[in-house]
Amino acid sequence: MKVFLTLPEISSRELGENLGIAYIEAAIKASSLSKVLLVNRMGKKNTADILSVLEQYDPDVVGIGLPSYTLLPSLSELAGRIGQGRPRTIIVGGHSVAFRAEAIMNEVPALDLAILGEGERTIIEVLQALLSRSAMLDVPGLLIRSTSGLAYTLRREKIADLDSLPLPTRQPGLPYYLISASRGCYANCAFCSIPPFNRLQPGLALRLRSIASLRLEMIELKRLGARVVSFIDDVFLLPGEKGLARARAIADIMSECSIKWAFACRTTALNESVLSYCVARGLCNVGLGIESASPNVLARLAKGATLEDSERAILLCQAHGLSIQPYFIMFEPDMTFDDLRMNMEFLQRFGLLWPVCSKMILNPLPGTPVFDTLSAQGRLKEANHSFSAVYRDPRVQEFRDVVRPVLEGASGFEFAIRRAEFDLAVISQDDAYIARRAPIETLVHRLSDYTYQFLERALTGDYSSGLYHRQIDELAGELESGFGFIRRQLTHSCERIAESPI
Repeated sequence: MKVFLTLPEISSRELGENLGIAYIEAAIKASSLSKVLLVNRMGKKNTADILSVLEQYDPDVVGIGLPSYTLLPSLSELAGRIGQGRPRTIIVGGHSVAFRAEAIMNEVPALDLAILGEGERTIIEVLQALLSRSAMLDVPGLLIRSTSGLAYTLRREKIADLDSLPLPTRQPGLPYYLISASRGCYANCAFCSIPPFNRLQPGLALRLRSIASLRLEMIELKRLGARVVSFIDDVFLLPGEKGLARARAIADIMSECSIKWAFACRTTALNESVLSYCVARGLCNVGLGIESASPNVLARLAKGATLEDSERAILLCQAHGLSIQPYFIMFEPDMTFDDLRMNMEFLQRFGLLWPVCSKMILNPLPGTPVFDTLSAQGRLKEANHSFSAVYRDPRVQEFRDVVRPVLEGASGFEFAIRRAEFDLAVISQDDAYIARRAPIETLVHRLSDYTYQFLERALTGDYSSGLYHRQIDELAGELESGFGFIRRQLTHSCERIAESPI
């Protein structure tokens, strides 16, 4: 039996590594049940290219990952064209499938079954059932298409021992890699789909990989040429001394491997002790779950963190010269103009009011309390396979709709300057790094200033964007002319790091 794994065509910017489908490939390889080929793991290939490889490989089973519900049209086209060939079993899986499985199966008739929840164990049992021609209804964790309609099988428990999973397959030579040190979350934010996703399967809400397992994977990433690794855990820093001790143990691994790294965390978990320890061992970027500067909005989101927590975490990161990735919801369906102004002034105070942060909206995700509340209130709209909310104050919604396209136009420069900042952090964090980072910090703060000025004018009804675009063009020119050394030094640094022993 031959298995073909892929992501559908992603027409926007590339997705980056998809660890979910890489774990599935690794599980199939370890089982020795089937030959397996993973294509389009980075989301770069179009449907025609995927089909071309598929026809040459001629698989018996096709597994398609769905990273986002908005990619359903792309998945539908791909599955439909695959189904026009010889009979094949076509499977869909991924986080987005869990809450919309019936809708997906109904919209894409070429699909034979959907895997619900974690798929590493399920896919193996599916292949075993196909090979032995046994009943698929006996395999837990599925939604199956049969002659009588769609049928759910029994729920499957979550994988308790993450160390028992084979390490995900990898593509060598990537600019940065992702790694998962845990699955799940101990928080219960109202806008996040992770807690309800966890509840779909029995078992612990949060499971951790061992330090020994992480060390093995990091050594493998080093062998592949990794220079930067980002932890994608929903909660990297765990509460209590045991959680901080775990973070320090991971920092030791990163230092041993001479790999720069990044993580995201709740603002309540960050402190000076763990941050200084990690920075000394290569930490160069921290994602902070701030979400809002309005106490009322934070309460509605059930964030479980205060504005003071966010301010303290930001100041800690800035004191250590770290690049910050703010996770922020500028626009929330029940907010007022006062809430909006709080958001603007808070981010501007720390030089973080960038175009991407400024345009972020709360997308109601199926399965979340926010989604259920808006649906019950009749304030939920679906279009182009995504959901949006009707705002309580139509003036806030109008403001959002007018300024977001302007901010989107400026976001390209933000990506460029944040990449320059990040690349410089990869080179080193010595005195020379600090000196050379200062001009980039100046540009980042000016970007925040200009964005604030544009939004301030917009709040008064002046939506003209010409001045803002001219200011962005000016910053872009300064970046282009003044920071070419970053790429040259990064190349040299990468060659030096690749030669270091592990």
